Amino acid sequence: MGAYGIGIRTTILLTDVPLTAQMRDDLSRIATESGFKGNFASVDGKEICQFLDNQSEIRRSYPQLLGLADLDVIVNRDLRPAARGISSSSVLDE
Repeated sequence: MGAYGIGIRTTILLTDVPLTAQMRDDLSRIATESGFKGNFASVDGKEICQFLDNQSEIRRSYPQLLGLADLDVIVNRDLRPAARGISSSSVLDE
C-alpha cells in the first residue's frame, strides 16, 4: 500500500535506452514476477522525443530540451521587434 492506503496501480519506466519489443516484454514479465499487479509501461528515448515534438510549450519551458526548430521561433520572436526598429529608423534617416 502507498502512503494514502492506495496500492500502486500504474508504473511507467522512462529510459533513454532504445527498447525493442522483446525488451518491453521482458520488462513486463520481470515486473509481474516481482509481484507487481498493476499496469506497467515502458517508454524509451524515441517516444519521449516524439512526445516533446508534439508538446512544444513543454519543450520550450526547459532550456536543456531545446532544439534547432525552437531556436528559430525564440530568436525570431525576440529579434523581429529590434529589426523593425532598425529598418524604420534607417528609412527615417534617409
